[in-house]
Amino acid sequence: MSQVEKDANNYTGQIANQILNSIDRYYKEMDRLTTAPYYDQSVMHILRSRLTESSRDFVPLEEINRMSLLISSLAAERPEIQNILIFAMDGVLFTNTDDSVNKSWSQEATSWMESVIAADGAIVAIPPHSARYYKSGEQRVISLARVIRDPQNHQHLGIVKIDLTQRGFASIFGLKDMKPDTVIHVASSQGATLYSSLEMQDLMLGKSEGGPFFLTAEEYSPVSGIVVKALVPEEDLKKNARALIRYSLFVSAAALLCAFLLSGFLAARLTRPIHHLAATMRKIQRGEFKERAKVTSRDEIGWLTEGFNTMVSELDRLVHQVYESELREKEAQLSALQSQMNPHFIYNTLESINVKALEWGNTELSEAVVSLGRLLRYTVDRHERFVHLEDELQFAEAYLQIQSFRLGDKLSMQIESDLSLGSCLMPKLILQPLVENAIEHGMKDGPFPIHIQIRACCEEEDLLIYVEDNGKGMTPAQMSQVERSWREPDQRRGTIGSFGVRKKGFALRNVSERLRLLYGPGYGISFDNHPKQGASFCIRIPLQWGNEE
Repeated sequence: MSQVEKDANNYTGQIANQILNSIDRYYKEMDRLTTAPYYDQSVMHILRSRLTESSRDFVPLEEINRMSLLISSLAAERPEIQNILIFAMDGVLFTNTDDSVNKSWSQEATSWMESVIAADGAIVAIPPHSARYYKSGEQRVISLARVIRDPQNHQHLGIVKIDLTQRGFASIFGLKDMKPDTVIHVASSQGATLYSSLEMQDLMLGKSEGGPFFLTAEEYSPVSGIVVKALVPEEDLKKNARALIRYSLFVSAAALLCAFLLSGFLAARLTRPIHHLAATMRKIQRGEFKERAKVTSRDEIGWLTEGFNTMVSELDRLVHQVYESELREKEAQLSALQSQMNPHFIYNTLESINVKALEWGNTELSEAVVSLGRLLRYTVDRHERFVHLEDELQFAEAYLQIQSFRLGDKLSMQIESDLSLGSCLMPKLILQPLVENAIEHGMKDGPFPIHIQIRACCEEEDLLIYVEDNGKGMTPAQMSQVERSWREPDQRRGTIGSFGVRKKGFALRNVSERLRLLYGPGYGISFDNHPKQGASFCIRIPLQWGNEE
C-alpha cells in the first residue's frame, strides 16, 4: 500500500473516531442532564402525585411553572436541542414551550416508549421517529430518553425525553473541515439508523458498478453502543494528494529562489555588525575604554553588542574605582608615614607629662594625657584597614575624654552598643570625624552644653552606627550643601595649605568616599533631615565577622 493510501485510510479512521468521541461526550452530558429531576424534590413530588389518570383533568399552574423552570434550566445554551419534555404517568406532558407542544399525550401515539421502558432507567438513543405531540403536526426527531424511577421502590414516575433535529444531531459531530463527498452513518446498538448523510441503500460499501470506490472506517462505542461509519471517496483523497504535491513543488522552488536571493543580503547584514564589533574590540585592547559599539539590530548580534558595551562600561568603572582606591591608599600611607616620625619620642614625652601630672595631683590632666597616648597608638602603631567595632568605639571614647578635658561641663557623652556586635569589622577611623564634626558645629555660636550619643545596632544584614548631638543642628541649605559635597568630586584635592592652617570640609567627604569605594552604593553616611534637636548622622555598612585584616 502506497503512502497516499495509508494517509487516506488514516484520514477516514480519524473522521469516524472524531465523530464517535463527540457523540460519546454528548451522550455522557445528556446522561447527566436527564438525571436532573432526581435532585429536585418538588419535581419528584409532582410526578408521584400523577401516577393515575384521575389527576390528569386538572394541572395547577404552580406545577406547570415548577416543571417549566427545571426544563428551561436544562435546555439553556443548547441550540441543538429542539425540545425537552417530561411525560407524567397520568398522560400530562410538561415542557417549557407551551405554544408548540400539546399538554397531554396518549399511549397510542408513543410507540417509541417501549424501548425506553424496557431500559428501566438507562438512557436510550431513539432513532428518527415521528413526534405527534407537536401542535404544528408530526415532526421527525432523534431523541434521547430515560425512565424516571422512584428511588425508594423503583416505581416508574415518568419519562424525560430530549428531541434533536437531524441538523441538531449532526452539529454535535464537531466536524469543520470534512470533505463534501464524505458519507457519515450513525446507528444505534440495535442497528437502527440514527443519522445518515446519504441513504445507505443508494451506496455500496466498496466499489459499486460504475461508481466511485469508497474508503470505509467503522468505530464502535462501548459507552453508548453507537456505531459510526465514515466513507470517503478514494479519488477525492488522491486528487488532493496530487494537488498537494504540485503545490509543494512550487513552494519548494519559490523558497529556493528566495533563499538564494536573500542569502547574500542576509550574509552582509549579519557580518557587518560583527566586523564593527571586532573593530571596537581592537580599540578597547588599545585602552580606549570610552569607545562603544553601535547596536543596529535586536537579534542575537544586537544582544551580544549590548552585553559587550555593558562589559566595557563596567570595566571602565572598575578601572577608575581601582585607580581612586589606590590613590587613597597612597594618601593614607603617606599620612601614616608622616605620623610615624619619631613616635617613641612623643610617647616618652607624654609619659613624662603624665608622671608630672600625677606628682602635682592633677588627675584630669593625667587622664587626658593617657587618652592622647591611646589615640596616638591607635592611629600610628596599628596599620590595619579594618578594626573591631569595640576598638573604634574605645578610640572615639578616648577622643571625647580629651575634648571633655578641654571643654569641661560643656560636653557630655554616652556610648551604647550591643556586646554581641563588638567583634564586627569596620573601616578604621570612621567615627572620629563625625564626633569632631558634632563638637565643632554643635557648639558653634553658643557656649551651651552639648551631649553626644553614639549608638550601634544591627538591621537585618547591616551594621548601623548613629552619632547624634543636641547642638545647633543644620539648616536645609547646609544639609543640601553637605549632600552635594558627598556626591561631587573633591576639586580641592592636592591643594597645599599653609603651616598651622587647618583645611576644613574634607573629613566627612573622605569618610563618605571611603565607604562608597569599600562597599558600593547603598552604604555610607546619611543624616536625619528632620531631627527633633541637633544633628543625627548614621553610618551604614554590611555586617562582617572574623579576624581583622
